[in-house]
Parts: sequence; structure tokens; C-alpha cells
Amino acid sequence: MNRGFLAALVAAIGILAFAGFAYAIGGSPIGPAQGVTNATSIRVLDNVSGPNASQSYGTRNLVNANITVLLPTAVAGMHTCIVDSGTAHDIIVDVQATDNIVLVGSVGAGGLGITNASGSSTGDYVCLEALQANKWYVTIKQGTWASQ
Repeated sequence: MNRGFLAALVAAIGILAFAGFAYAIGGSPIGPAQGVTNATSIRVLDNVSGPNASQSYGTRNLVNANITVLLPTAVAGMHTCIVDSGTAHDIIVDVQATDNIVLVGSVGAGGLGITNASGSSTGDYVCLEALQANKWYVTIKQGTWASQ
């Protein structure tokens, strides 16, 4: 399909399919895209300092204050993001004593978390995925994140 035709189609109907969802041009999800399997939605948490296991699958934890977020024991398949929705908050992401965080290829010590406490942190976020038991991998980040 040529790009010009696709652009014209999107402009005409106002819908764009992306990552398994159909989005109105304004950006709001309107439901699963036709023909896409295993589409999931994102659940938004509000300043949750101790998300439980069920709150650690496909979530975005919007924080607007200095906070320590203690993740549950990593189980393969968990994935969550912590997003600073305000201005310049110090965020600490801690893990259970049996868990590690892998940040830029370095495996932290058991129970050692990460922080963005580096001065200006407006708009910082970090996404972590448990690709195996007891190990959280930082897959996407913005801002300066470092081991505690």
C-alpha cells in the first residue's frame, strides 16, 4: 500500500491503528483494532507507593510528589511504568530483597532500587519489565536514573 494513500485514508476517516488499538486522531483509544489479537489496555494508577502483583501488569503509575514505589516480587510477564506527572519530584523505585533491577546492562544488588533524584526531573519516567522471575529490566526511561 502506498504511503500517500494511507495518509489520505487516515485523514479521511480520522482513525489510526497503532500497537493493536485504533486511535482517534486526537489520541484517545477507541478500542481494539480489527484483526489484531491479544490487544490490551493500559491501566492508570494514581500515586500508588506499593502496587500489588495484579497492579503490575500493563500499568502506568502517575506520581505527582516525592515517592518511593516498592514493586512486588518480579514474575515473568509483569510490566509497569512510573511517570512523574508533575515537576521535579524525587522518585525511588525499590524492589523486594530477592529481586534485582537491570539498568543499562548492569544488574543491581538484591533489593537495590533506582532513583531519578538528580536535580531536575520534570517529565521523568521509567518502564520496567519482569522478563524472568526476580529480575526487573529497565526497558524505557527518560531522565537520569541511577542505582541508589
